[in-house]
Amino acid sequence: MKRNALHSLLLASSAALSMFAAACGSGTEGKPWAMRPITRDYTFPIRCGADSPVQCDEGVADGAVVPEGMTVSAADLNKGRHLYINYCYACHGMNGDGNGPASHGLRPAPRDLRMGKYKFDTVASGLPNDIDFSRIIKGGLHGTAMLKWDIKNDELYYLIQFIKTFPKPPCNQYGEVTAECREQLAGYPDSSLEAELGSAWEEVSASGKNKGKLKPTGEPVVPQHYDEAGTVVVDAPANPWVGKEADAIKKGEELYHFKFECTTCHAHYLSRKQIYDYKFAVSPEAPVTYRDAMFYAVPQQNAVQDFGVATMPPDFTMNPLRSIRQGTELPDLYRLIAAGVGVMPSWAQSAQPEELWALVHYVKSLKDLQLPANAARRDELKARLHADKFMPPPPPKKEETAPAEEGAGGGDAAAKDGEKPVVGEKADAAVTPDDKKADDKKADEKKSEKKADKKKAK
Repeated sequence: MKRNALHSLLLASSAALSMFAAACGSGTEGKPWAMRPITRDYTFPIRCGADSPVQCDEGVADGAVVPEGMTVSAADLNKGRHLYINYCYACHGMNGDGNGPASHGLRPAPRDLRMGKYKFDTVASGLPNDIDFSRIIKGGLHGTAMLKWDIKNDELYYLIQFIKTFPKPPCNQYGEVTAECREQLAGYPDSSLEAELGSAWEEVSASGKNKGKLKPTGEPVVPQHYDEAGTVVVDAPANPWVGKEADAIKKGEELYHFKFECTTCHAHYLSRKQIYDYKFAVSPEAPVTYRDAMFYAVPQQNAVQDFGVATMPPDFTMNPLRSIRQGTELPDLYRLIAAGVGVMPSWAQSAQPEELWALVHYVKSLKDLQLPANAARRDELKARLHADKFMPPPPPKKEETAPAEEGAGGGDAAAKDGEKPVVGEKADAAVTPDDKKADDKKADEKKSEKKADKKKAK
């Protein structure tokens, strides 16, 4: 089925269910979350600013946390609920758990919205900001069933706020699931769950009672703003490699493979011999080893607890980059590398902006190999890497100092064959027969002098 046809089918089925949900009035017991009318106002964490629903007070810096959060009325949340049914439920499910009727067989699976865990935001830690949701929803995620949704900006606001209302699951179904957890999940959401657990945007006390305290949204690593058309623009710092792209690619290649060791998770794009030559030049004594399947990415098992599956880092020469939008590839890559992706950490604290930009240019050069015009270059690279059977030689042995002979050395050297230890200027040198004769002669002369002195004394 073509993508546009799938888009139309999802809209049609969602619209039909939306009308059905509107017809269902009272009686929420046993109904999924999106079928339950919202009956209370919610307060969510927010940062103020020109591109935020909350404007900053005078003297408050743009992007500052609003301590009291942002209160959204039940009426506005119900608008978002109907929009969610219309656009989102088919994949993300009526309970936001990613188990909608169209989700079966989708890889990657739709996001579990109850967890409050997202991969493509601009924060190193904490909850994403509303502008992150806007960019993802309107831009889509390439290589997934997450389409670009042409939603009006005011409707998008209502939809985003409703997504934050999903009650947290009583336990993490992606971790070690106990029998009690399975039973609780089977009844999700029960009538008291909202009050007991709150949403992923709300803190709860140890007793499970909602304290009304808000979790913080993360501070953006890379700022963003809306343009006049409502499109999200990434405000990456100035690119210092303009006009020097070849130098940037070369520098980025070195950073990728060696300094930042991106190949711990991502594929290598240098041959074994190239890697050996670089490392040997830096440290000749250090052994050079290669990880298994070095020309492939490494599945990230630690992502299971947040996303339900082990995520696979992309092969930049073959796989679509999820959140990179056409026409804004460079700033989007900067955002992605600087802020991190899911279990991939933020590199903003470890790298200078010029290094991040060099990585951006290098990754972009790999991504460009996906273009039909560059298919031959990509195939040649892949064939050369996989045919490489180079085995590094062992590191050179260090020169060992010959052990000193027994009895040789300083004044404390052990005596040999009953002789006295050698002292003085010749202590560190081997004693020859001529030396011994000379010493004996001196000793005899001293004895003669002593005898002469005794005779005179008499």
